[in-house]
Amino acid sequence: MLAATASIVGGVFVLVWLSEQITRHGIGNGLALLLSVNILVHVPVDIAGIARLLQDGQVSGIVVLVHALVWIGVVALIVFVEGARRNVGVEFAERRLGDRLLPARAAILPIKINSAGFLVPATVAPWILFLPVAGLAYVFGADTPWVAAAYRHLGFGMLAHLVLGSVAIFVLAFIYTAYVVDPEHAAKSLAARDGTIPGVAPGEATADYLDRVVSLTTVVGAVYLTVLQLIPEVFELYGIGLPYSMMINGGGALVVVCTALDIKTQVRDVSLTNPGGVRR
Repeated sequence: MLAATASIVGGVFVLVWLSEQITRHGIGNGLALLLSVNILVHVPVDIAGIARLLQDGQVSGIVVLVHALVWIGVVALIVFVEGARRNVGVEFAERRLGDRLLPARAAILPIKINSAGFLVPATVAPWILFLPVAGLAYVFGADTPWVAAAYRHLGFGMLAHLVLGSVAIFVLAFIYTAYVVDPEHAAKSLAARDGTIPGVAPGEATADYLDRVVSLTTVVGAVYLTVLQLIPEVFELYGIGLPYSMMINGGGALVVVCTALDIKTQVRDVSLTNPGGVRR
């Protein structure tokens, strides 16, 4: 047990170090890339397994087609939502910067629909569900009837797991958005640069307005994250699931697509040539 623990902890530290090196010296987010590779390597195995079941007549071709269409729609939805922004109009007054006079101008303050990202809600929610049950099993014993019943009802594809998992992801999306998006800081930054939102007073009123906008967009983002995470579980609940690995789910698709979009953006930003092939 000591050797296994040391190996696992050491492996985690190596992966963390490797992800930091990729982020610092490479293209894209290192952690997201490692997670994406771990997900993508399961895809060919899952496809081969489903094809074998289809060939043996154990699953219907219509069910496989429905799954394929759903996942194509999921990828399209992820691309659309991750690129969606709620643009808040901002006006900057004329001001002097050194010897230069900066003219008045209009700009936008973009707020992401999914400000919570994809890692924290999807990875922390299972811990919220199973840690209390694991603690009770440690105290009372896993063979205790009510503890065994709790484990059974919290299994993948069960109604209790679906409902509680949805609530956990929805709440975590709000909590993490509140951590990464600070309307008060944004209002202070606008005031320091003589920026105002049309029809909204500077200062506290601007912070309250931005807080309302972020809250409304977070509702949409939280629903979006919840739906993505629960797609395979809904299939399982209605008895039309396919044998995916645990890696292939809405959260996995979100990680892979967001990683690809991030790499595309970074490659475009660091490109050394213009469209005509002329070096900058």
